[in-house]
Amino acid sequence: MKRVIVNIAVLVIGGGTLAAVLLLFFADNAFTRAQALEKAYRWTAAKESYERAIRLDPLNAEYRAGYGEFLIRKSKYQKDPAPYLKTAGDCYRRALGLNRCSAEYRVRLGELATARCQWLKAHGGSPEDVRREKETAMKNFTAAYDNDPKGFLTLYEAGYTALSLWDLLDRAERRMVTDMLRTALLSSMWHDGYIYAAVWKNTQDFNVIKEIVPQTLAGYTKLYGFITGANLWQFRKDVAAELERYRRKEQSAEWRQAEDRSRENMRELKEAFLKESPSPEITTMIPQDRWQGGDPTGKAAFEHQLMYWNGTLSAVVNMKPGKAAIQIMARKFLVIAAADTAKPQYFPYMIVTLDNESIGETFVANDRWQPYSFHVETDGGIKVLGIEFVNDFYDPKKGLDRNLAIGDGEIIYEQ
Repeated sequence: MKRVIVNIAVLVIGGGTLAAVLLLFFADNAFTRAQALEKAYRWTAAKESYERAIRLDPLNAEYRAGYGEFLIRKSKYQKDPAPYLKTAGDCYRRALGLNRCSAEYRVRLGELATARCQWLKAHGGSPEDVRREKETAMKNFTAAYDNDPKGFLTLYEAGYTALSLWDLLDRAERRMVTDMLRTALLSSMWHDGYIYAAVWKNTQDFNVIKEIVPQTLAGYTKLYGFITGANLWQFRKDVAAELERYRRKEQSAEWRQAEDRSRENMRELKEAFLKESPSPEITTMIPQDRWQGGDPTGKAAFEHQLMYWNGTLSAVVNMKPGKAAIQIMARKFLVIAAADTAKPQYFPYMIVTLDNESIGETFVANDRWQPYSFHVETDGGIKVLGIEFVNDFYDPKKGLDRNLAIGDGEIIYEQ
């Protein structure tokens, strides 16, 4: 009799285990099917499959989070996304209850609170409601950071989203956001352009970008590329100085070779000048046709001092020792018709050098000739005055164009 009871118990337990395994199998099958239906934009069927997976395995955090992610994506196609986002938040809170250490779920809850905060700001929500949603967002981002302080996706997604709340954040919260983005960039530079663009858009403070840039040659090379692409040349000088410092440190041989080539080119220009004018007078005027040069390869020369592409124009001068003001006539010009050329995206940028040392740089915003002044103090003698055009751009479909024209120059010496 005892043996019969034992056998029955084994059958019951085994049957229960088999049933549980089958439930898990069907739940996983429903979840996989829901993801496939979602990719095919079969929203109703996908919703039913996600809900079935949760019913069959209510303790699976991944299923609840997956359903929440589905609702977030679906909300983007709705006139009123609020109900979908609210349900998505419920899904992630329940998923978090099943997996308290998940940084991903914390980030999603922070993103949802950020979306609600922005919606309230845009639709006249009360300051108290805006503040509450901001605090909810930052509470979740902070918890995500604490749970996964080195995870790139956690840091990138939380920091990137929190930037949109920048004007609402206090000093400590801003510091945490910059810490997250700095650590993300140290982990991977692949998203640097997106991060720098988001920082600039939301803060309009280049110092914040300087706080997060990795202190390496690669870091400053990427940052220089960003300011080039974003036409933020007003910040070039400081970035270029740091880039030069890291080049000296990390690429000393290549840097010395570049310096040697630059000095050789300058020596050749001076020798040609002295060959033409063995006893040159002190330079006071630089006629327009004295400017000569072309693109960095030296294969495409500029004609009539019209700079249609990036490159350098140079003129050799004989200067008095002491202080002087160098005035250069310049203007911008376009080869396409544009609606409003007074916008900064049309302004060419020039860097002026004397013997390869920068003496000033500026945007050229005017369509008519205008003088630009640069002040120097030198030991006098033969010098090479250079004008580098650095932000050439041409996109006729967007109506964008940037070109630089250089006119006469003048050197005014202090008495």
